[in-house]
Amino acid sequence: MANAQASEACLYPIVLVQDRYSGAYSGGAWLALAEGDHSCEQASRIGWIMSHGPSGNDLEAAAFWQAHPAWIATGKTPDEAVARLRAQNSIAAMA
Repeated sequence: MANAQASEACLYPIVLVQDRYSGAYSGGAWLALAEGDHSCEQASRIGWIMSHGPSGNDLEAAAFWQAHPAWIATGKTPDEAVARLRAQNSIAAMA
């Protein structure tokens, strides 16, 4: 149980944003980002995704979702996106 709590704490702060393409490439209308304040290519993850990757042009967004990092998940609702983020990160921690 302690490992699950520690793993969960490593996700924070979790940031929720609506998908620019409404799920056309990601499969979900909402994006949940783990550790949104951590850096990604010299910007915070949240800053980076607002103009690159899932929010870039069509080609960039499609390529991003082909093999997206474990720190981002999607869902039809904000709750579903967070639940998927937690699930995929608990699976990654066990691997």
